[in-house]
Amino acid sequence: MSQPMSRRQVAAVVGLMIAVRAAVLIGMISLLPEGPNAFNRVSYDAARYHRIAGTPGTPYRDFPVEVPPVELGAIEVLDGATPRATAARLGWAMLALDLLIAAVLWTAWGRHAGLAYLALGTPLVFLIYFRLDLISVALATLAVSLAHRKRDRSAGLVLAVSVLAKVWPLVVLPLWLLRRRRRAIAWSVTGWPWERRPGCRGAAGPARSRSPRSGTPGGGTS
Repeated sequence: MSQPMSRRQVAAVVGLMIAVRAAVLIGMISLLPEGPNAFNRVSYDAARYHRIAGTPGTPYRDFPVEVPPVELGAIEVLDGATPRATAARLGWAMLALDLLIAAVLWTAWGRHAGLAYLALGTPLVFLIYFRLDLISVALATLAVSLAHRKRDRSAGLVLAVSVLAKVWPLVVLPLWLLRRRRRAIAWSVTGWPWERRPGCRGAAGPARSRSPRSGTPGGGTS
């Protein structure tokens, strides 16, 4: 029977997986093209986000965007002077969220859950660090962990915010219903009227905009 890892061994494994993530991210950033409008397959989404942030007017009202409100807020915060700068900021922000998710899992469900997430997520670094998908994952994970600790109000409100990033966290509700976390469900529903307010229409789904395959990244005017 194998002996459990010591704290020093656990720290070494965690440090190695974090270092691999950082090294891959640095390598990918170094390969991004320079220039005010230059982008490649890695930075394609960052170029779209950069275009959205630079489009004059108010999103949703003056021009359509295909991202929900929480992701739009992240785009405004992370936007840089060029697609490359935006991609670099995006990559480091997603690395931070990736580690936050691992920390939440570790805190709520123990060391094995955190280590399993870090190990299974390492091969995905090439795919997820230049997109905004980890925002909804982090929020949904935090909501579930709060419910696990019987903090139903906070769990419900965080889940409501996560739905303003992506719709898929709604799958948590049936699980909460089975576990009789009705207060968490009620608080989630309380937060959803924000989606129906002007300026939050993107939470219900993608707005009509230029297709990503059209050859021009963007979500605003052409």
